[in-house]
Order: sequence, then C-alpha cells, then structure tokens
Amino acid sequence: MSDFLEQLFRALLFVLYMLAFPIVMLVATPFVLLWPGRKRPDGSRRPRKIAERYARVMRFYKSIGLGVATLHA
Repeated sequence: MSDFLEQLFRALLFVLYMLAFPIVMLVATPFVLLWPGRKRPDGSRRPRKIAERYARVMRFYKSIGLGVATLHA
C-alpha cells in the first residue's frame, strides 16, 4: 500500500510541476522583456538577449524538476 501511495504522490507532484510551467513563464516574462541590457563602458546599453534569458529560466525550472523526480520518502 505504501508503494502505491508513493507512486500516487509522485504522479501528483509531476502534475503540479507541469501545471506550474505556464505560471512560471508568465511571471518571468515581464522581467525577461523589460529588464535592461548591461551597460557598456561608454554608457550605452548592450542589446537584450531575450532567448538566453528564457533559456536561463528554463534551466532553473528543469533543475527543480530533476529534484522532484528523485524525492525519496
């Protein structure tokens, strides 16, 4: 019975993880799009690398998912 409950708990965690993905991306979008680029020595700003910023958010979210999959009771 405990094995069944453990598998059920992991399945529920996975569903919550997948449902939270759009929420995480919606929360991250203003920061990704509106955060200015780094300053150059002459005072101007570098262009924003939006794809790299989203990739950074995805790497963070993926690392959380890998930790959820390895939970042990």
